[in-house]
Amino acid sequence: KQGAGALLAFAFDPSTREDVVHEGCLGALVALLDKDDKVDEETQANSLMALCNLIADAATCPQVLEAGVLLKLVGYTSQLTELPSLVDYLAVAVLNVSTHKDVRTYVARTPGCLDLIIELALLGVSRKDPEGLVLEGDGSGADSERTKSALKTLLNLSLDSETHEALLERRRRSLLDALALLVYEDRKARTFDSSRPCGKDSTLHLISLLLHILTTNKTNHDQLMGGDASKLLVCLAKTSNDETRTAVDGSLYNM
Repeated sequence: KQGAGALLAFAFDPSTREDVVHEGCLGALVALLDKDDKVDEETQANSLMALCNLIADAATCPQVLEAGVLLKLVGYTSQLTELPSLVDYLAVAVLNVSTHKDVRTYVARTPGCLDLIIELALLGVSRKDPEGLVLEGDGSGADSERTKSALKTLLNLSLDSETHEALLERRRRSLLDALALLVYEDRKARTFDSSRPCGKDSTLHLISLLLHILTTNKTNHDQLMGGDASKLLVCLAKTSNDETRTAVDGSLYNM
């Protein structure tokens, strides 16, 4: 526990981050992500926070990825409900990775990474899994900071058109299905709660921006139409925020 805390302090300080990497500490941080009799949740959290800081820095992010950290994080996808003390840091970790332009395609194409991001976005809402079993949300709702971090990650990835195929490909939970779960109050009636936040950085606004970027790529249009993106956009057009409606209008025009 003390070692993880010390490494977190070094990783937090920009002047010593590279020392963490060059002194061979990455392996220890990755190993401390595994909970066992000797590693408690606080130690896991400190290790993950340290990695979040290393990932955020362009000088140390490549070494962190080479150490296999992204695949390690993907391994948590099926355990998210059992890791309440880690999920917010997981969302920050993948968000930090997505800020680096040169690795966005790598992130999008890493097996399971998009599934992790989508599940982090949905963790606060009740939903059915692909097998039809009901999954209760953790109570944080569709407008939680974690959900918005996951959406910002998807938004960052979408800025590189090379990621669009991966973003829209069929998976256990498709991107458009996830967005619908975050927008609609009543999925069948396709209605949403008009009292929800819809300003800048809100869940609804971030979704409108993501759809707008995806619609600018004509090769995405068939998949977007097949996934009912147009109906989702029509619903978003009813929000009270001008910037959100402008993004929606642009998306509908593109399609």
